[in-house]
Amino acid sequence: MQSFERFDSSDQSRETEEMLNATLDLPTPRQEMLPDGSQALVSGDPAGWEGVVHRQGDNNQGYLNTCGVVSCEQILKRFGADVTESQLLDYAIAQGYCDVAGQGYVSLADQIEILHDYGVPCHTDHNGTLESLADDIENGRAVALAVNSASLYGYTGWEGTDHMIVPTGVARDSQSGDIKGFFYNDSLTGESAYVTTDLLQSAWVEQGGDSIVTEGVDMRDVERTLGSWIWTSAQGWIYV
Repeated sequence: MQSFERFDSSDQSRETEEMLNATLDLPTPRQEMLPDGSQALVSGDPAGWEGVVHRQGDNNQGYLNTCGVVSCEQILKRFGADVTESQLLDYAIAQGYCDVAGQGYVSLADQIEILHDYGVPCHTDHNGTLESLADDIENGRAVALAVNSASLYGYTGWEGTDHMIVPTGVARDSQSGDIKGFFYNDSLTGESAYVTTDLLQSAWVEQGGDSIVTEGVDMRDVERTLGSWIWTSAQGWIYV
């Protein structure tokens, strides 16, 4: 697992001696029992993600609307960074990424900036589908979804997205391969959970299908006019 250090976000062009590949090593897909008692083939790593989820609001600012910050925290921890919600929130405030009046709200675009600043290459996807999400999970990409919390919890409420969750696994029918549901980390409850395809279709796909997806970037192909960012095991990212 690569350990990432924050680098200067004023210029995100970097190069390193090896490929920086922001994908996770996954266990072999396995048969598991779902909450409804049925069996499914589960891919991804729900168990591995359980150790990084906690309830949002664990910060020294007293802000409660920090699901975006906590989603970034979870992803960074899975890639080896030693960070806390408080540290990321303070950093987001200092960089102007955080809406202080919004009690810690950080937009999707600014979550991308936080992850980039800490060395994890990623991008925003729009109009995602359940199959595209399953593909991301099955290929070891870390993902965060912008969802409608009312729909996620099975209620009738408002339209639009108001919450971020981190999907951690996908369950498929062992015979047909059809998606039955997804495992995810929810910082609103501080727990890992399972959601059916119908609920996630309503809560995410029909709300725009916006997500953050980590990626692999060959930094050897990136050049910088005045110098380069180079990864060293002793000092992390250094500028030369």
